[in-house]
Amino acid sequence: MAATPRSTGVSRSLGVVARHPSLGLLQKAPPPPATPAVVIGLDLTVDAPQQVFVRGRGLDAEAGGELHVAGTTAAPQVSGGFEMRHGKFDLGGISLKFTSGKVSFNGTGLTQKIDPTLDFEAASTSGGITAKLAVTGYADAPKIKLTSVPDLPQDEILARLLLLVLSPERFLQTHLPLYMPDIE
Repeated sequence: MAATPRSTGVSRSLGVVARHPSLGLLQKAPPPPATPAVVIGLDLTVDAPQQVFVRGRGLDAEAGGELHVAGTTAAPQVSGGFEMRHGKFDLGGISLKFTSGKVSFNGTGLTQKIDPTLDFEAASTSGGITAKLAVTGYADAPKIKLTSVPDLPQDEILARLLLLVLSPERFLQTHLPLYMPDIE
């Protein structure tokens, strides 16, 4: 006859086991309660007046500024921001130059988490018309606005920003092969 462990528990490599009172079976004891996380006070300042580079997915920009992190590790509060020194966005041979840009932190955003506010503008002038693209609002929910001087319909502003910044020759080099692949 096989020996049965006592109901007081037996130490095993997987933990302590105990006899279930109603079934007489062995089962693993529940894990101990989790220890609460240590909450640490924060007071940190990051000063980077220049050479904060943001690159990737067509974006190439340099920014500088200062951030302050206060509060606790459980509820950090971030303030300050970075201002763009210069930058551009390239998309398929089209390059938009940013005229201004700022990322600001003012505590928490719309979703009650750290969420910076954006304020960027890119512009292109062609044929006496200046078309502008503005990106504002929280990073989790940015707002995009198209404007021009003089006022133009939205579709024409978008066309000027995305297509007409190219010279006619560059436009044909970039887009003609898409429509007529047999022509070199």
